[in-house]
Formats: sequence, structure tokens, C-alpha cells
Amino acid sequence: PALAACDSTASEPEPEPGSPLATVTVDLETITAVRDCDGGSNPGDFHFQISFVDGRNQSIGSVVEIPTGTYGTDGSASNTIQLTDGESLPINQSVSFSLPEETGSAFTVTLSMIEWESATTRDPQADDVSRLRTYEYRDGRFQSIAGDQTLFVYGTNSSACQASLSYGIRVD
Repeated sequence: PALAACDSTASEPEPEPGSPLATVTVDLETITAVRDCDGGSNPGDFHFQISFVDGRNQSIGSVVEIPTGTYGTDGSASNTIQLTDGESLPINQSVSFSLPEETGSAFTVTLSMIEWESATTRDPQADDVSRLRTYEYRDGRFQSIAGDQTLFVYGTNSSACQASLSYGIRVD
């Protein structure tokens, strides 16, 4: 008898039959260089990436790169965002995705940061550092989504190098 081929990739379980889908919209507001990694009046040269995954760690929504299409590729001044301590950059972009309204459903927002010393050298204290926050569906709703949200990302020396993402979440 012939043997069936095995598929080594596990397929994602389907939502429970009849589970309604919620449309989640994450309104990205601003990125702030809380500490610009360079100190003094010298601005930090940043790349930021904001990504979204579901409760099964599958990518959902679109990845947002600031500046667009450059994350981790080139630290030259024309390909970075220059920010000093406390300076903010408006994003004003929304990312939407659908998730089942059922216990166990979740989504995670991740903020990643690179700070560059030169066009080809990353700052070792902020070389692709990330921070994430997960929102779970429980008791008939996604938890902890009300109000303004802030996600901080820290370099290895958090007193000298950190940024924050301000955002809001809507569920329809």
C-alpha cells in the first residue's frame, strides 16, 4: 500500500462554527523618542517596526515600518527618522484585522526599534529590540483595550535609550 505524505506544518484551527468575527482596528498615533540613545543635542537615528500577530502567533494586519520599507536595511540619514529626547513623530495610520469572538482568541502588538550609529553600524544598545502587549478575548470581550494605549521599547540601557508608541484600539 502507498503511504500518504506527511505535512510538517500544522494548520491553524478554524474558529468554532458560528463564532462571530470582530473587526479590530489599531489606530497608530505617535512614536516618541523618550530617550534618543545618543545623548546631548545629537538626535537618534531610528528605524521602527510595528507588527501584529494572533493568538497562534500568525501574522495579521499589515506590518508598519517607519520609515517605510527600510527596517534594518540602511542607517543613512535619508533612511532613518531623526528624533531627540521627547520628540514625537505622528503616524496617523490604522491597521484592521478580523478575529473570532471566542475565548482563546487574542492579538499582540509589537514595537521594534533599531538606532543607528552610522549608515552601516547599529547602536549595540538598541539593535533590533522589541516589546509587545497581548490583548485576550475573555468574558465576552477583548480585555484591556479601553483608553489610550502606550507601548514602551527599551534599549539595553533603558535610561539612555527608549521609545514609545501611542495608539488606540477599536472593536466593531
